[in-house]
Amino acid sequence: MENYDPALENDFEEADRLINDNHIEEGKALLLSILDREPTYGKAHNHLGWIYNTKEDDAVKAEKHYKLALKYAPDYPAPYLNYAYLLSKLARYDELHKHLQLCDTIPGINKAVLAREWGYYYEDIRQFDKAIEKFKQQAIEEYDLSQVEKAEDAIKRCRLKKQILEA
Repeated sequence: MENYDPALENDFEEADRLINDNHIEEGKALLLSILDREPTYGKAHNHLGWIYNTKEDDAVKAEKHYKLALKYAPDYPAPYLNYAYLLSKLARYDELHKHLQLCDTIPGINKAVLAREWGYYYEDIRQFDKAIEKFKQQAIEEYDLSQVEKAEDAIKRCRLKKQILEA
């Protein structure tokens, strides 16, 4: 990852804090300011993509910023998963499959979250056995008990859907 001016890093940390504290507009303004000064700051692109996707429901802007984050910060795992969420939301399954395959190769990526996204992908395309295997993998990779329970619920849901489909 590139080394940036410490002032940019400090501003990014402040933007991240603002977003985490639900001061979305202030965080967004600071991210835009960072990108005005340094258009190749990949982490800022990722965070803007997240805001556009989750807070403003603007898939076009979200995708633009996720792609820039992947281009400028290829070692930063967050935009890989965030872009996967967007592709899933948009039901762009061919692209999602290829992207998840790429995610499998990224060092430092959250393996539990990645397994969950694979599970959702397979569930969406009605390959319930594969989805169940991915949700099992998610459960094994998780450390948060509530997430293990969500994986267990996903397994139950997929088993029920499979049963309904076969009826």
